[in-house]
Formats: sequence, C-alpha cells, structure tokens
Amino acid sequence: MLAVLAAAYGAAVQLAPLPASTPRAESRLVHDSTATVAPQTPPHPAPTTPAPQPTPEPTRPADFYRPVFDQGSPAARRPRVLHHYVGTVGGQPATALLEWQNPDSVSGSFYLHRGGPEYSLTQPRPADPTTPHLHQRRRHPGQVLEVADAVNWDAANSEWRLRGRPGATLAGTWRGGPARRPQAVVMCEDYTGAVRLAIQTWRVHGRYTVTDSRGNEHSTVNKVQYDLMHLPTPSQVPAALRPLLSPSPAARRQLLLGGGEFDCITSQTLTVQLNDFDLFSYEYEEACSIIGGAADERYRRALLDLRAGRWLTTASQLLPGYESYLSRLMARHLLHDMYPRTHLRTDDSWPQRLRPYLATEHDTLRAVACLVEEVLPDLDEAVYTGAGLALDCWWGDFIEAFPRDHFTLLIPYRELRPLVRPGTPLARMLRARKMW
Repeated sequence: MLAVLAAAYGAAVQLAPLPASTPRAESRLVHDSTATVAPQTPPHPAPTTPAPQPTPEPTRPADFYRPVFDQGSPAARRPRVLHHYVGTVGGQPATALLEWQNPDSVSGSFYLHRGGPEYSLTQPRPADPTTPHLHQRRRHPGQVLEVADAVNWDAANSEWRLRGRPGATLAGTWRGGPARRPQAVVMCEDYTGAVRLAIQTWRVHGRYTVTDSRGNEHSTVNKVQYDLMHLPTPSQVPAALRPLLSPSPAARRQLLLGGGEFDCITSQTLTVQLNDFDLFSYEYEEACSIIGGAADERYRRALLDLRAGRWLTTASQLLPGYESYLSRLMARHLLHDMYPRTHLRTDDSWPQRLRPYLATEHDTLRAVACLVEEVLPDLDEAVYTGAGLALDCWWGDFIEAFPRDHFTLLIPYRELRPLVRPGTPLARMLRARKMW
C-alpha cells in the first residue's frame, strides 16, 4: 500500500508545471542602465547583493561649456592698422610697413627694392637721462625708430629720425646705416598693389570639467586669443579673398570656438611678411601653453596673388628640381651667416654630424649641402618676405643643443632668382623691382 502511494506522488510531481521564474534585479538593470530612475523592486528578489543604482548626473556650474567672448578694454578693442609706404631711402626705391594701435606703439619694417636685407623698425626703450646719447634722442621733436638687422651688420646705433609722427608721409633721415652717413627718408602712404589692412584681437574663454583617475572632478578654463584680419575697404580686394582677409563676425566666432585645445591657453599672432607688387604673404604663430606645463609653437603661412585672387604655394613659384640648388644656397648661409655660424662653431656635436658627409665630399660646403638636402624643410613651412625666402630649420638636424628650437635662414632674392619659374607672380614682382 505504501509503495503504491509513493509511486502516485512521484508522478504528480513530474507532471505539475514549473512556476514562472522571477527575473533577477541585475538582469533588468543591464538593459536599462542609463535610466535616471531606478526600476521597481521585483516581488521576489534573489538573495544576492543589492543591484547597483545609476550614478546621478553631477551638478554643473552655470557657465559649464558656455563660451564667453571678451573684447577687452576700449583701448584693446582698437585695431592695429597696417600702413603701406612707398618712396626712397637714401635715394633708392623702398617699401615700409608700419603698424600701430596707439600713437606710442609704432613698429614695422622696410626693405630696398633692388636688394639687401629687410630691416625692422621699433620704438626705442624709455630714455635714460644719465646717458647723453639717449638724452638727446628723447629731446628729438619727431618720431625715432630703431633699425635692426642682425644678419649682415651691427645696427645697434642705427635709427630713423622722422620729422613728426608717421601719417600720410614719412620724412626724415636714417642715421648710422650701412652707408655710415645720414640718408634721406622720403615716403608716402600708397596702396597700389597692396592691401589696406587692420588687425583685431578676439578672445574667448569657457569652463570645462575633467575627471582624474580617482574619479575627482576639477574645473579648468580654456582660453583662445586670435589676431584676425579686417579689410577697411573690401572692394579693393578680389571677391574670392574677402572671406579670408575679412571674415564675418559669425566666422570669427566659429574660428575661435574651433581653435585651441583642452586645458590650454592658445594665442595666435599674425605677422604680415610681404604686402607689395600684388603679392601678400603672412604668417600665423600659434602658441599653446598648457596650464601648468610647457608651451608648444606652430606656424602657418600663406601666399596670395592679389591680382588673380587666388592662393599660391611656395614651391609653385620655383622651377622643378629646385632641391639641390636650394640646398647649396642654404649650406652657404649656414656656414657664413652670423647667427647659425656662431652656434655651429661652439657645439661639439657639429663635427660629428658632418663627418659622414666629409668622407665622400672633401669640400665642406658640398658636405653641408648634402646634409641640408636630407633635412630640407617642407616649402609649405617657408614664407616669402620683402627680402627673400625665409626657411625655418630645426637645430636638432645639425647640432644636439636645443633640439626643439628652430632658426630662420633667409635666401635673398638675388640668389634665389635662378630658381624662380618665369611667368609666376614672384617673377613678376622681381621684374618690377629691377631684379630680373
């Protein structure tokens, strides 16, 4: 009897349907892990560790990711106006570029059309009344601008003495120049074949939040400062170049918002290198200073044909196969220009760097040219100036000291002329300057 009852109970257990299993809390959270409200607790939770709750969104400051455009003080909002002068210096045709934001901030450069270096023009330091020479300079009724060129000659005592402040004309004398006698400066403001340009500085900053490896949040500020070009008279420039040389306010804001890097103070400084004979070249130096760290510098250059309204590449103005000849020109300036020559002679790694090339080339100039041809910089990183082609080189390619520093080699137009391609805008400029 007992055996019969046991068999009947076993059959009932096997045939009865299984109860529906209750899903675990963890499995429901897997598909809803981004929910901001925790799901309801299952009626029969499994006896395991409580399900993790979603992390609440951290409270953000009011200016989180909000860009703030800062134009600075009224004096800082005033643009730097670039003035273009044409005339003679010492009886020779010359061009001068001067810019100032305020009457006491004049700076610029000038060069002679027929050749020679490009000279910088800067205002002298405040006069020291204990020094007779500077005391006399302070009493000069007009504008005094110091002239400097460190490549060809010592210009410590060279200066322009103008009669009055720069305006529509420049009139005065150049004292202490290479002629070692006073030379007349007679120039007028003229924009034939040049751009009438102003430079405005725009700034933007905004707060960002970062999370470190320990999960702690820190706030930092990203700052961007750009020099942007502005055309007072856009009609004087071809329509294709106007958006570049005079971007709209909306385009300027977009440039600032798209520029810079996270946790970095970025500044972009504009320098006009050539604004003459329907050629316009400029250089942007962008410095990124990591907050609490070192700074990194980058350069961007451009060359524009004002007559045709188009971009030009640096290499397009030269003949094909220019590399070997340009390397020999650069090697000559490496060995003879004052600045690179001084560094090469004082660094012990220079002879070792040159030794493999001297084994096959017994002439030092040829050996250096072979080395230069291997490390020849990209011409996209070069820029045409009023005096010639300026190429940036890295010291690390030649000596061990200052491997991350760079220096500039200037190839004058008279030396570069055999490499210039006929019919190009550069050849047109050289012909107008009587150098072709």
